[in-house]
Amino acid sequence: MREMWRHRGIRLIFLANLVSMIGSGMNSAAVIWYILQATHSEVSLGALIALQTIPSLLLLPFTGVLIDREDRRHLMMWLDAGRGTIILTVAMLVFTHQVHLWQVYLMNVLVAIGFWMFFPTVNALIQELTPDGKMLDSNSLLLAALQGGWLMAGALVGFVYNHIGLGGVLLIDSATYAVSIACVFQVRKGRVTVARPSPERAPSAAEAELVGSGTDGLKAVPFKANHGQVSVSNAGLAEAVPFKADHGQVSVSKAGLAEAVPVKANHGQVSVAKAGLAEAVPFKDGAVGRYVHELVEGYQHVRENRRVLLIGIAWALFVAAMMTQGVISAPLSERILHGGAVGYGWLNAGWAVGAFLSVFYAAGYIRRHGANRSVTLTMSIIAASLFLLPLSRWLALAVPIYFVMGSSRGVGGIALSSEMMELVPRHFMGRVQTAFSFLANSLQICTALLVGEAAHRDGLRYGFWMVATMYLVAALAAWLPVRSMKPLAYERSNSVAD
Repeated sequence: MREMWRHRGIRLIFLANLVSMIGSGMNSAAVIWYILQATHSEVSLGALIALQTIPSLLLLPFTGVLIDREDRRHLMMWLDAGRGTIILTVAMLVFTHQVHLWQVYLMNVLVAIGFWMFFPTVNALIQELTPDGKMLDSNSLLLAALQGGWLMAGALVGFVYNHIGLGGVLLIDSATYAVSIACVFQVRKGRVTVARPSPERAPSAAEAELVGSGTDGLKAVPFKANHGQVSVSNAGLAEAVPFKADHGQVSVSKAGLAEAVPVKANHGQVSVAKAGLAEAVPFKDGAVGRYVHELVEGYQHVRENRRVLLIGIAWALFVAAMMTQGVISAPLSERILHGGAVGYGWLNAGWAVGAFLSVFYAAGYIRRHGANRSVTLTMSIIAASLFLLPLSRWLALAVPIYFVMGSSRGVGGIALSSEMMELVPRHFMGRVQTAFSFLANSLQICTALLVGEAAHRDGLRYGFWMVATMYLVAALAAWLPVRSMKPLAYERSNSVAD
């Protein structure tokens, strides 16, 4: 992990997320406590979590392709700027006593849209900057930033909320976004995007005979000159494309290539260049056609890789359970522990301390036991803790349980993120992550409303048990590949990506 700390880009991302999470953690706790005090209903908290998620479902299918196409550093800065501006606007409304509850809900919805796009982006950028074999170390640093910021937020918000109120907390949060933008701006210069690897495939004996030495690595495919059309079905394309025999060039722009490529009329063959197609996936021309092609390509990658699918399902359940947990933690402090805002701050601090300290042993533990086994164990521990929490009547007992849960969250979260980064190629990372974010959001809408209703109508313990069940299913999803697949080996690397 010390080697990754010497990487300037990773170090700046660490600082950006540390500062940003101080504000975001204070914002989240303050808004939840503000709404609970205003409505005295877990159903309102469940509605808040669900409303944060619904608009994201509409945008997530577009964001994966965008993350893989654009400079991820630029996207992070734009997302921070947008969220900071929204939060500052609501802070001014609070200070001028013009704020309404619906405006607080709307703020959270808009900020959540940025949140669900921001974290796939930062994870993709971390993967982009990290040398092979060091994913565990870079993810440990990222978690240290997130949980270190959350730790400071949890320690502060419970004690300062009664003095500065919602407006003061939101003002602090908006300022942290400005610091984050300044750090991310320094990560590197210029516009950098992830290039797709050049697909290469060894030609068959027949292809080698047709292509010969004079085609400069071009692949020959049969064609018929028929009404100015070239049949390129053997190149993996569904339809014929028009061409002109002009200077030995064939225009295959309709086949998804941007420019004309050299051809040879040799034994009734046309060489369709190695210009970005190996096994070409058919798609229509134009921006929409290219977008659909790239989107489908990402989903195909998930569907065809069982290990990616299962670890992604475990990650989606893990994230949805963590977000749904926000519905029940504040009521636990108010109704069972009678700790008020200060008690809620202690619970958040216990979780954050456990998660932060896990950074120092998570990588070693995961290397010894494997990512899947680590996830199975830690998700099971969190589930068991949630079954016990409604029985705790004292804050002094609940805080250590939150510490254990936070520590398990740290190890499990690092294992899930690192395994995903090891399994998924860099140019697919945005699309794959947003696919599972879409699943997590869909689950979160349902579980937040169900948990809030069950906790309000039948008792808080039912809400805790429902969230515990989600963690257990995540443990099962992570355990399934262990039965039939060899776990990835995480090796130490001496390479430097700076």
